[in-house]
Amino acid sequence: MANIFNLDGEIIFTTEASFIKSVERAIKAEVSLKNADFRAQDLSGVNFNGADLVGAQFDRSNLERATFEGANLEATNLEKANLSDVNFNGANLVGAQFDRSNLERATFEGTNLTSSSFVGTNLKKTDFEEANLENTNFKDANITGSRMVGAKFKNAVLKNVDFSKTGVIDVDFEGADLKNANFEGSDLEGVSFKNANLEEANLKKVEFSDTKMGGAKFKDAEFSSPIIAAKCKLKSKVDNKASAVDRAVVGVLEKTAFPVLDKVMDGADKTADTINEAGDAVNKAILDKIKGKKGR
Repeated sequence: MANIFNLDGEIIFTTEASFIKSVERAIKAEVSLKNADFRAQDLSGVNFNGADLVGAQFDRSNLERATFEGANLEATNLEKANLSDVNFNGANLVGAQFDRSNLERATFEGTNLTSSSFVGTNLKKTDFEEANLENTNFKDANITGSRMVGAKFKNAVLKNVDFSKTGVIDVDFEGADLKNANFEGSDLEGVSFKNANLEEANLKKVEFSDTKMGGAKFKDAEFSSPIIAAKCKLKSKVDNKASAVDRAVVGVLEKTAFPVLDKVMDGADKTADTINEAGDAVNKAILDKIKGKKGR
């Protein structure tokens, strides 16, 4: 006989079958598994699709290849669990805890993960396409090779995260903490960094196309050249609260002065000190020009 208990030690469901069979039968019978105790269990390959698992505890369990499509996993504990190749598409994971779990190749397409935590989690090759990740914590998570197209990371904590081999097109990082994040070589087309913290971030060899930067902080961030750094810092100020005149000035500069300067930078044989001085001079000249336009 196998019993499924809740966290208060009360029996939720019981059968004479194995534990896994009991779980599967409970789900098929649409029994609520709210606050169920699944800690340190082998539940690999189990189909939890559509199940009510609010507040359930799965920490230290093996859930490899399990499926949770459309399941309600709000406030669920999945810490230190093996969740490789798990399907969470369309599930409710608000407030879920995934700290230090293995989520390699897991899928979260269209999933609500608001206020969830992934501290120190293995997220290699994970799919977060169109997922809602507002107010999440990804500090020190490994997301190498993950897919995040269209995901929303508003006000998320993403310190020390490596995005260098990650698909981040059209991702919303508004208000996110990206201190010391690595975006080297990334395509940031359509990405929003509005009011984001990019202090000490690596932005070398990055493609900035239709990237929103209003209010972003770039203190000590690394760029491929001082000219690119100047453009990004200026754009963060202009995008945030500039007048139509300011935007027009920057638009003209982006089409005329900046391309010329970029070519000069690419072809010139200058020392690092000279290049830095040139970038500072360009930045100052642009800001002075904008101030002059405002004064008219």
